[in-house]
Amino acid sequence: MLFEEYVTNQIGLPESDRLKYEALLPSSSELGRLICAFSNTNGGIIMLGMLSKNNKISVKGLSADFQVNVVLANAISKLSPAPSVQSGFVTYQEKQLFVIKVEKSDQTIAYNQTAYGIKSKKIYKLSQALGSDTNAGIILTNGKYTGLKNNHILQASGKSIFISYQWHHKVAANNLYAFLKANGYVPAMDDHQLTYKDSISTFMESIRASDFAVLIISDEYLKSENCMIEVLHVLKDRNSKNKILPIRHEDVKIFKTADRIKYVEFWKTQVKEREKMLDGIDPTNAIEELKKLRIAKQIHQDISDFLSGIADMITNTIEEQEKTAYQNIINFIEANKN
Repeated sequence: MLFEEYVTNQIGLPESDRLKYEALLPSSSELGRLICAFSNTNGGIIMLGMLSKNNKISVKGLSADFQVNVVLANAISKLSPAPSVQSGFVTYQEKQLFVIKVEKSDQTIAYNQTAYGIKSKKIYKLSQALGSDTNAGIILTNGKYTGLKNNHILQASGKSIFISYQWHHKVAANNLYAFLKANGYVPAMDDHQLTYKDSISTFMESIRASDFAVLIISDEYLKSENCMIEVLHVLKDRNSKNKILPIRHEDVKIFKTADRIKYVEFWKTQVKEREKMLDGIDPTNAIEELKKLRIAKQIHQDISDFLSGIADMITNTIEEQEKTAYQNIINFIEANKN
């Protein structure tokens, strides 16, 4: 039976210990634990783009903005030994789903050195946990996984942490990167990860695939299109509130409503300026400019909620974090490492 035909036959069945629906793309850690649990029990299917609520199942479709292969490959890279997984896009009712079929394993599979099972639709830890395995580094090839590695997929067993910063604060970002790397974590930032002809869009999706995102927030950061694009990628994660670890620069003022409104007004001005520049221009001759306009509109729409959320968090300055060896950040990561 073809993969798509098999999937179509499963759509609409109630969720169980072998079938899981997700309306949105889970984080790589959630996906990794679920694949691990299915592998260690009776196998199963994960359907992304399907909503199960109040015993009703509906087809929502998965947004094209989600590069699910990057998130999935990051989850798979932390599973040891490598599970048997088949995956791919399936069109159903004119909407696009992404389906992951997990086979039952003859060996105990561990995610980040911890083995999981599933019972009564709940994921639980097994008593047995495994160490890391060299078979963990894999990527998607024609719907299946191989033992090849990808430069943008984090391979180590430690927590993956993306560092988002504006170039004025590159020294602080480099210091944090070196500290995390020396202490067994897997940090990533554009200056360290990207090489000539690497895919920037794929790297940006790896932000969402990371377990945590440290944001070094400054006045320049909040006015930078590139930095705010990184923020937008983090906000796509439904668990973004627990994923974001903010560090503030002393020059940024966001704790009062009036201060936050200044950044909303800044991006409103950016939208107006880009609209004015495009006035009267044939859209087919201004594809890149239209893209920049859409980005500015998205930032303007989301920045108020983003800043309100950051203002509610207890944030230290860069200098305070360095003096305490980033203790607040490390404490949070360790308390949320599962």
